[in-house]
Amino acid sequence: MPRVARSICNIAGVTKGSVAVDPFCGTAGILLEAGLLGAKVIGIDAQKKIIDGADVNMSAYSETGCLLSKEERERNLYPKYDLLVGDACSLPMADEIADAVITDPPYGRSAAIKADSIEKLYEASFKEMYRILKKEKKAVVVSEMDIEGFAENAGFKISAIYKQRVHRSLTRTITVLQK
Repeated sequence: MPRVARSICNIAGVTKGSVAVDPFCGTAGILLEAGLLGAKVIGIDAQKKIIDGADVNMSAYSETGCLLSKEERERNLYPKYDLLVGDACSLPMADEIADAVITDPPYGRSAAIKADSIEKLYEASFKEMYRILKKEKKAVVVSEMDIEGFAENAGFKISAIYKQRVHRSLTRTITVLQK
């Protein structure tokens, strides 16, 4: 949902020139919104076919794509992005490279995960998110499960928690983390 993606990018402090990372980028909804704010965005997903879909979505807003408004084109708001097939438990990037980490990790129902369990995936990926995030910066994580323990074990401080009821059986939790 673009409004939610834009909102969490704003909460994370994404601005023009910042570096925003989504280690579970899926088809790039969050990356697109961060890119339209002027951030350099980096997306990682475990499946090549998903990254291919993310590239299609992001390129639709490129100079050769046609989805930007005339004003956005005049302001040169083409998203700058890199997409990588990779493992969120072992991110292929340097320490403290990101100004923001914004993500909606898999819930473990229909999404394929490469970890032994969703808990191990969250445990290792939160440590990686902490490692790549610059000091004093924010991570915003959308999940259906409580992630406070994973976040605190990785070193994060919890700044805020918001609930979004989606439908009868799904309430998303938006957790704002501070390094």
